[in-house]
Amino acid sequence: MLDLGVPLARVAKSTGLGRKRVAKAAGVARLDGDTAAAVAGAGLTLDQAAAVAVAVYADDPDTTAALIAAAGEGPGRFAHALTRAKQARAEAEQAAALLAELAAAGRTVLDEDAGRAATRLADLTHDGRPLTADGHAGCPGSAVYVNTSGWQGPQAMEVCTDPGR
Repeated sequence: MLDLGVPLARVAKSTGLGRKRVAKAAGVARLDGDTAAAVAGAGLTLDQAAAVAVAVYADDPDTTAALIAAAGEGPGRFAHALTRAKQARAEAEQAAALLAELAAAGRTVLDEDAGRAATRLADLTHDGRPLTADGHAGCPGSAVYVNTSGWQGPQAMEVCTDPGR
């Protein structure tokens, strides 16, 4: 539905445009003033402007700017930038869900910088054997962080903040 309450099918029929095209235009029409001006000034196609609007990147000024800049470099660059933006958003959502799960489980969760500074559990042994998460659970230094830079997406990394114990 458009903001006026007119069904998209009715607008499409009365204008002779396809329903998808009308839906894209309606999404672009909802952009805030600054984003709409940037989109208009960049000369984006309707499909590109709709990707910014409908994909909800209008609330992310950095991503919006990157998409607009990429559109100026050609449709291939825009498509690549849009794919990367979608992947980055999906990874951020996965990382947030993983952080919430770890916190709900009562784990000590470190931010990524502090986690990288701690000793990875995979690098520790106890009585000559590799240390496992279960075997390390009682240690006061037991912690975890979410690694967001790996190619496999966000991963929980077991660490020890006090390996000398």
